[in-house]
Amino acid sequence: MFKMKRIITLIIMLAVVLLSIAGADAAEVGQDLQDYYNSQLEQSGADNLYYSLPDNAKDTLQNIGINSSDWRQLNELSVGAILLEVLNMLGQSSFQPLACMLTVLGIIIFCALSDCLKDNGGLSSLDGTVSVITALCLCGVVVFPVADVLSSGITAINSGCAFMLLYVPVMAGILVASGSSISGASYYTTVMAAGEVISQISSRLLSPILNILLGITVISSLCSRIKLGGIINMAHSIFKWVISFLMSIFVSVLSLQSIIGTAADNTGIKAAKFAISSFVPVVGGALSDALLTVQGSFKLLKSGVGVFAIISTAALYLPAIIKCIVWIFTIGSCAAVAEVFSLGAPNSLLCGVKKVVTMLLVLLLCGMTVMIISTAVLLILGGS
Repeated sequence: MFKMKRIITLIIMLAVVLLSIAGADAAEVGQDLQDYYNSQLEQSGADNLYYSLPDNAKDTLQNIGINSSDWRQLNELSVGAILLEVLNMLGQSSFQPLACMLTVLGIIIFCALSDCLKDNGGLSSLDGTVSVITALCLCGVVVFPVADVLSSGITAINSGCAFMLLYVPVMAGILVASGSSISGASYYTTVMAAGEVISQISSRLLSPILNILLGITVISSLCSRIKLGGIINMAHSIFKWVISFLMSIFVSVLSLQSIIGTAADNTGIKAAKFAISSFVPVVGGALSDALLTVQGSFKLLKSGVGVFAIISTAALYLPAIIKCIVWIFTIGSCAAVAEVFSLGAPNSLLCGVKKVVTMLLVLLLCGMTVMIISTAVLLILGGS
């Protein structure tokens, strides 16, 4: 009986020692994998993406606890911090539009009182003068801030495209290094072309067009005999359908390329694993497992860099998007009040300005969606 107890005690001690050794080996292997990941992160250039962002985007990322594309920081991302930052952006973007709305409502009430006096015969001789003065006051209050909104929106699009042109080569290099050369080549070609086209069109074509449409809206409100509202409506409709058509083509092409490229790359990786395990004597199975380990590390790197790119893109575009949404809400509210008082000229001006800001919002959403969808499709189909 005593010998049996000694044998059991010896077995338990031996098991504890073996578990301790295994735990130490696992910790050492985990540390080696983390060091290998950090080396990949540095060599790929992904750790420099954060420093390529504008200062306002860096501040946004720091507020939610991110300052690199390391997967550990991204894994600790808090939903509460994101919502708090969005509310902070909303508060910063709401002050000027709300102050402008109060001023516009005061002008609309003045115009409504003038119409009442005109109907009673008190200001019939000043009818045209009051309309012009009202339109000029509204233009001074609304048009100049909206022009600044257009400028900041185009700047956000250009910043997003510049970040895309820096990020895409990094991601393509990671894909090629992980064995996904076909996916990397197609992703690089498609997304780089999209980023360059969006950047050139937004700065050279869309920015002047939006400012011209804003000027047409002002002219139409100042001169009641010139009816230019149809131009704004036509431009709004054409703009909406063209953007929808181009986005559908982009998403379709990118999805098809990613599906085909991922299938071809997976076939190549499986063939390489089979060749190593079959034709390399003695250590073929170990080398095959090492290949899968390296590939898994690259997948982790790809996931971290991709998620960081998505969050950075949102940080670049969200301030301008929220600003546009707030302006659309305030201008739409003022236009509704002007329609209640049957004020044609103020209502026409405010509706035209609202449509111009709406077109800018569509552009911002398009630019952000191109980046997010392209990265999300790559991560999902690539098994990350």
